[in-house]
Amino acid sequence: SSVVTHLVRSTSVDIRGRLAKLLRHALSTDSARSRVHAALEDDRLGLDDQQRAVVMQEIYDVRTLAGQAKAEMMMKLHQDLEQTPADPTGRDEKRRQHVTALVEAIHKAYLQHLAHPRVLMIGRVARALCRSLGLLGPNCSIVLGETTLENLSSSDIGPSTKAVLLPMPRALGEAPELSSGEKFDLVVLGEPAGYCDIGE
Repeated sequence: SSVVTHLVRSTSVDIRGRLAKLLRHALSTDSARSRVHAALEDDRLGLDDQQRAVVMQEIYDVRTLAGQAKAEMMMKLHQDLEQTPADPTGRDEKRRQHVTALVEAIHKAYLQHLAHPRVLMIGRVARALCRSLGLLGPNCSIVLGETTLENLSSSDIGPSTKAVLLPMPRALGEAPELSSGEKFDLVVLGEPAGYCDIGE
């Protein structure tokens, strides 16, 4: 923790570089990694999430070979993550309650006054949102836009949802479920932000 503290408070470029290198080596071992992360989250440092991210960025400076390798690995992990559907509820009851509360707020604000609303949901967390909305508003016609239909069953999304493969934005006009004359009353974009292209 003292190394992390010195890195955060030092004004010397040379010292910061040496400390960053030391922490980079520490983060390569499981036993030390947890201690480094605990030190970054220590209330005595008073760092918020953005400041912690800046410190980690300095530790893995892309101008070093180690930093370049780490950056490339993180980019690949992020790309793989974006393409993998996620269920934010899982077996966690608290998260399930959060998802239910979010869907209830969406339904109350945008859909409850409509007789047969048509909704498009896109994004990594869309499956869970579709399932919850289908239970809350069975009169909703829901279209789930997915990058893959692999391992997708009706129990994942609910009976009132139709799953379609998302085309590239320029090919949107060729997807009948997305470009028909019947407009959507609501479009919900889950993470990541790349889905905004199709949403627009």
